[in-house]
Amino acid sequence: MRSEITWWEARPEFRLRKNEEGNLLETEFSMISDGQEYHLKITDKVLSKDKNCGAPKNANRQLPLDTWRPLSCFYSGDELTPLAMGYRFNPTKAENYVLHVKLTEGKPSAIKVSEFQEAKH
Repeated sequence: MRSEITWWEARPEFRLRKNEEGNLLETEFSMISDGQEYHLKITDKVLSKDKNCGAPKNANRQLPLDTWRPLSCFYSGDELTPLAMGYRFNPTKAENYVLHVKLTEGKPSAIKVSEFQEAKH
């Protein structure tokens, strides 16, 4: 995941990991609610053209909680810049979140953010 919260860097603590079922990539992150809108993209370390995933052209770029949005990993030109085609997420409260990435045929196909839920014992 890359965002303003990662300073658009590929940082190890935001690396996506497969869930137990192996059908999602996930990472946990904390956000503050300061009225700022954050942009989220899924990329590899070097922003490879075919692994730089964000909102498809003409898509609704708002990313509300618990709502799957499609990912497109096919860009050219200026669309490779960090903010271009990123989804916009505006947290309403300081919270821990989970970013989920759905895989289709092993490739990112959709994105969702949800509140982090502690495991119940």
